Amino acid sequence: MNAFLALTLTIVAFFTNGKGMGVTLPAGTILHTRLDETLDTGDLRVGERFTFRVRAPYPRDARGLAGARISAYVTGITRPGNGRRARIGLVFARIVFAHGDAEPIAAYVDDAAFSRRVPGDFTPRDLDVVSASSVGRIPTLGGHLQNDTLAEFTFGPKPQRVTGAYAYADRSGVELVLPENQAYDLELAQGLPVP
Repeated sequence: MNAFLALTLTIVAFFTNGKGMGVTLPAGTILHTRLDETLDTGDLRVGERFTFRVRAPYPRDARGLAGARISAYVTGITRPGNGRRARIGLVFARIVFAHGDAEPIAAYVDDAAFSRRVPGDFTPRDLDVVSASSVGRIPTLGGHLQNDTLAEFTFGPKPQRVTGAYAYADRSGVELVLPENQAYDLELAQGLPVP
């Protein structure tokens, strides 16, 4: 009887401390986020990392998203001039949950200022930027391009679909500035396990 009670208490403790419970959010799920820092084509560099902070309400009551941050990398910058609009190219890398666990994330920015990367937009250079910018965290092992908007590399032992977007200035001749704390909705391009 004591062994049964001890086992029951162990199982209850396992599930009530947040470990062992979770949900997998399907592709198409919207995550509400805020940009953690200002992005400005006037001073950004290719390879820079920046983050989006996940905010409530959480889809499917996935409270494991509380305090999570989504890492992204700048893969290209177009400065304004000669009739061109300023542009920032980015790719998403991973989501880090408040307790430290991380998962690869594939998402798109659901906002009028952004466009999804179109077929042919990803190049081996994009993958190199992510790899070089995140040495020891997201090594690219045989990264390759696919026939849609996604590329693929390896996140530790897990395959990672690379997704990204371009953000454009609303007119030519001006720098593109995405302000800190700006709200953006991200649409998942593949399922995301949340603890």
